[in-house]
Amino acid sequence: MVKLIIPHVLDTENATLYIIQSFIRTLIYIFKGEKVLLTIMTLSLTRIDYMAVGSTSRGTTKLLPTPDPKQQTQRFVVGDHDGILHICGMKKDELQIIFKSLPGPKVNGISLGGVLGTQKDKIFVAVGNSVKGYTRRGKVFLEFDTNLLEPISAMCVLGPDLSACAKDLYHRYHDCRDADAYLVGERVIDVLLLPGEGSAVVAVLACGDCAVRVLHGGRTPTLLRLTTIPTILMPYREADVESKDRILVGTTDGRVGLLTLQRDKTLRVTWLLSNNGAEITSLDTYELQDGVDILVGRQNGVIEVFAFPEEDDTTPVLRFRHNCGESVSTVVGGIVGAVGYPEVLATTYSGRIFGLTTKPPGLLEVDQDIGLMTKLKIEIDQLEQKKNQQKESFDVGTDALAPPILNVNHRMLINKENASYTLSIELETSIDNILLQSDTPVDLLDVESNSAVASLSACDHKSGNYVLATYRCQINTNRLDLRLRTIEGQPGCLQIYVTSQIHAWLSLALPDVPERPHLEDGEGTLIFTSTFVGTMLKCNYKKGNAIFLSENISSIIILRDILTGEATKRKIRLDVFCNIANGSISRVLDLVLPRIEAARAIKEKVKILDALQEWELNTNPEQLCPKYQELLENESNLRAELVKDPDMLQRLYGTITDLYVDWERARGGQIVTSKTATEKLRPSLESRDLTLLLQIFNGNNSAAETPVPRLQQN
Repeated sequence: MVKLIIPHVLDTENATLYIIQSFIRTLIYIFKGEKVLLTIMTLSLTRIDYMAVGSTSRGTTKLLPTPDPKQQTQRFVVGDHDGILHICGMKKDELQIIFKSLPGPKVNGISLGGVLGTQKDKIFVAVGNSVKGYTRRGKVFLEFDTNLLEPISAMCVLGPDLSACAKDLYHRYHDCRDADAYLVGERVIDVLLLPGEGSAVVAVLACGDCAVRVLHGGRTPTLLRLTTIPTILMPYREADVESKDRILVGTTDGRVGLLTLQRDKTLRVTWLLSNNGAEITSLDTYELQDGVDILVGRQNGVIEVFAFPEEDDTTPVLRFRHNCGESVSTVVGGIVGAVGYPEVLATTYSGRIFGLTTKPPGLLEVDQDIGLMTKLKIEIDQLEQKKNQQKESFDVGTDALAPPILNVNHRMLINKENASYTLSIELETSIDNILLQSDTPVDLLDVESNSAVASLSACDHKSGNYVLATYRCQINTNRLDLRLRTIEGQPGCLQIYVTSQIHAWLSLALPDVPERPHLEDGEGTLIFTSTFVGTMLKCNYKKGNAIFLSENISSIIILRDILTGEATKRKIRLDVFCNIANGSISRVLDLVLPRIEAARAIKEKVKILDALQEWELNTNPEQLCPKYQELLENESNLRAELVKDPDMLQRLYGTITDLYVDWERARGGQIVTSKTATEKLRPSLESRDLTLLLQIFNGNNSAAETPVPRLQQN
């Protein structure tokens, strides 16, 4: 038997159905003689907007269980940055607010709990460093002060146990009494409690050092290292029953994986989706249609539904994708709008709450449509009156030009593919303009999803301004992605750190440095790989001593300048010694020269294509030689590669130029400017002659080079 899966999101239009039917007939013809099992992983969901609240944090929307989901819809609870807790539900096809608390401190998180073995219908709300408990009707039954010094950043409830995390501290309470605590030493992003043997509790922590830790009893925690930072942990759920050993995990680079908790309390990666995207902000599992689905919410506003794999050796298949235009705070599956129609309930950063329902559109009767339109008109009139009242009560005062204070949600992540940074800026209201200023050279790159109009202003470098840009956004834009590329060795904004520890200084030059070092025998080790050149940097440091190893002398010089600068500001004596291996130059050139050759080749081929187009020789390719025919066949790929990074060749030239300048500085020779280095290296770069380049670096000395060992990443 042949089993085929079509992993596409398909429409339900007649034309598409005709294509599917034709495709099925083709498959039956090809596999004639064998039984063909065709599975089409499609899902059609319709968006329904419910309400809007204040700005929300991640994981602050939950669906309350119901005794009989086949006969009634579920209520949902949501908390916002205004400190207001809403409990809402459907009644007579209308969304009604069952409970609404008074404003207060920002709601950091919400978790559901209850007696073990029963439905989780108790609401636990994290506010500051305290936890409040509410019933499903909004009655307060618990006010608990955790005595944590910092606000609660992650929380989970399991029966009588409550875990609360603040920065790098994990604390668990049993019946509101201290049970155990653990100083992680790294920022705790999310926490999950799982039942252990007997009355024991297993805690799983997602940490900012790319690790997932498992705490069980008083033993040393087990640790699973990931390639990126985990952002969310969620137990696998099927029919409101949560698994005790299967955990979904999301990461900053957009991956979704399934972890299995084994008997020895270690974690095993069962599968991990390789399709990278925006950061994962929310996860859930629910049976929408034809099996259990994985619900995924992302930082860029994309909501995805994957079919959960039946076997561990297979990966999920995409069934549905929707872009809501702003970052997603929470996605959760349930039955909200109509009985018998599962849906995805989603909440955005600005507080919009909507559902993606399996209920087909257009099922309302005519009378219901008329009644709905009447209600909408009444709501619009009420909103207009409320807006006019707000305008009348708004007192501008004497400082009419003072801008309002807005909450800004921002993230800055490195892109490994093109060695750049993506800066995401989001407001709870529409963005009019964004001003970008830099006191160091920064390249602003185009972003496909960015519809804002950019305007660059002339800058006076002597006054400390290198980049001054304004982004004018389109109407109703509350989220904007900016992509920028920096120049190594040219820092911008100066930041002062209280600690003089060298680990903290590294964050001035290197991305994603953990907040605290991981020491083995009193020594810490960090290994970085250049996303552009491909060289590696190994940092070994301990009290009173640090050793940095790299094939690229520019990386060493940049670090030396930053560390000596920080030591000078703090009046700390720092002795620096630099040992040079001549073979490191050939290592870097071996990496860069082939890329220069490839970049030049693409440019030359595009020039030939432009010439063929200008002379109209591309209309009859059969009259051209095979070489030109091959170019015309690959024209789209060549032009796309050039458009992807048109300045690649100049950037590679700049890398070798900087390498020569830093090489002379490291050897203690004469000071060489970038202009002088460019003129000196231009002939050898244009000829791509490795021997000639090495002679220039070695001062025309053709002596045998000292080989440099290649660094291996652990």
